[in-house]
Amino acid sequence: MNDSTQIELIKRLYPLISNKNYNTVLELCSPDAVWIYPTVDNVPYSGVWKGQIRIKAFLERFTESEDIMEYAPLEFIGNEGRFAVLGQLRSVARPAGRLWQSKFIHTITIKDQQITHFEAGFDTAAALKAHQADREISEKNKEIIMTMIERIKNGGDIDLADALIGGEYIYRSTGGGEYHGKDGLRSLVASYRDAFPDFRIRVEQMVSDEHAVASHCTIFGTHKGKIMGIAPTGKRVKIPALIMSSMREKRVAEEFEIIDTEDLLSQLSD
Repeated sequence: MNDSTQIELIKRLYPLISNKNYNTVLELCSPDAVWIYPTVDNVPYSGVWKGQIRIKAFLERFTESEDIMEYAPLEFIGNEGRFAVLGQLRSVARPAGRLWQSKFIHTITIKDQQITHFEAGFDTAAALKAHQADREISEKNKEIIMTMIERIKNGGDIDLADALIGGEYIYRSTGGGEYHGKDGLRSLVASYRDAFPDFRIRVEQMVSDEHAVASHCTIFGTHKGKIMGIAPTGKRVKIPALIMSSMREKRVAEEFEIIDTEDLLSQLSD
């Protein structure tokens, strides 16, 4: 395979990747080929990928994480199976939705008509900035939910709901009941306080992304009001719970709370 034929092989690579034609890309690679991308925080396709199975995993992650607008090789330097490819990448990072672009240099080795080595260089700072939005949004969502729990559910500051929940806010629970909007949230907090005047939620762990927050919590309270048909017992309860909060436009859109009602009933009846 002469140099011009090898360059044509390399040229085929970029539209195949952009169009997610993974199997054809793999046909161009040797079984033990190695692809290397610089390690960048929050960029899921960075790292070393060896062998066709791992390279396919890389391709899937790359095209899932990037909405590629331009992936163009512009200049080819080299011969006898060793090439440097200079080009331009323009993409929208998913799911953050941030446009970023970078010039790239790819070093590619070809042997026996197959790519054996592919190593990428690009503007890692631009990639980090584009993909870092995920973490920023995720952390902001955690702050919103923590404020929701501490200030509204624990503290009773219902007026703060105007800044935290969406107009179509819905709360549902395995314990029963459905509450809508600010007035519904007010009723929910009142129902907590009626049954457990010293009601408190303690957050044990939070996991979040740009769309949702999962909060593993423990609920504490002294039973001094009727709940689930059970008259006040004066007993102190401690109940595990999981709160799933969906986020939309930087506000809480929906919450689903999973409560161990059997454990609650058991504690109240002991």
